[in-house]
Amino acid sequence: MEVFWLGNSGGFSAEKDPHPFQALGCRLRGECLRCPIMGDQNLSSRGIVWVATGLGVGLVSPAPGTVGSLWGILLAWAISCLATVGAQIFVIVLIGLAGVVICSVAADALGGSKDPQAIVFDEIAALPMVFLGIGEKHLAIWITGWLLFRLFDITKPWPVRRYERLPGGLGIMADDWMAAVYAWGVLHALLWMDRVQPLIPTS
Repeated sequence: MEVFWLGNSGGFSAEKDPHPFQALGCRLRGECLRCPIMGDQNLSSRGIVWVATGLGVGLVSPAPGTVGSLWGILLAWAISCLATVGAQIFVIVLIGLAGVVICSVAADALGGSKDPQAIVFDEIAALPMVFLGIGEKHLAIWITGWLLFRLFDITKPWPVRRYERLPGGLGIMADDWMAAVYAWGVLHALLWMDRVQPLIPTS
């Protein structure tokens, strides 16, 4: 795994002023001119990067998408408590639209690459889609949904990878939306099969 740490052009010294995430193995350590968290970015950009990286999880985790998406389980749980599916969809759409902007700004702040691995807000925002219309809150269902989402997000079956090519934050978010759609479909199919013939006998 590529690892590098961030300094800045304003006299930031790794020896004298170590990056707060350096001891945790920050994924962004290297020869970058500016650190988006501690460097000379403006306050709003730092805040957006903080949100986009899942409160810093994406900067220090060896598997940022997998670990960062655990925040998405909490978000999905909260959204599932809304009274109607319509309200849930409305909130998910709002978060998704905000995510396009957040991921665009954060990608620029993190060096302008197409889809920095440190950005995990796309996984966080897409995961609630997997559990739309699922009333049950059994732990096994939520773990299964999360695993399915990670499977499709990592393997990127057609046309998930194609959506990744869209520009800016839209491309960062869109492939995760499609992975969530696949996971939603498979999860609902599994739940239907379980109702017809329990997959795990209870007696």
